[in-house]
Amino acid sequence: MNVPWLTPLSPTAPTAQDTLRSAPATRADGRSFQQFVQEALAGKPLQLSGHAKVRLQERGVQWSASDWTKLQSAVELARGKGARAAYLVYGPVGLIVNVPTATVVTALEHTSQTVVTNIDSVVVV
Repeated sequence: MNVPWLTPLSPTAPTAQDTLRSAPATRADGRSFQQFVQEALAGKPLQLSGHAKVRLQERGVQWSASDWTKLQSAVELARGKGARAAYLVYGPVGLIVNVPTATVVTALEHTSQTVVTNIDSVVVV
């Protein structure tokens, strides 16, 4: 009995669409997409969330341009190590930073807050 839908399929050569699906996400210059995104975000200025602004104002924290440069360098260092959520210790202040977006999420006095959760890295500035 010859039933067409029961006959085995023969293998076919990969199509261009199959090749696109299996190809790694690389750019023409050989960099991966992840490398491209990390390089694009590198050097992005450190931003403050609304919550972090309020916390810093409550604590009377004011930093100079050189302080911000040091904090930015610390975020870049954490990014280079693969951090996603870092705790930066700078003097009496601790900052929780979303590293991929270079955004300070909140600020606290690390001398009074002895437990910090949901971070993957600590950088002492």
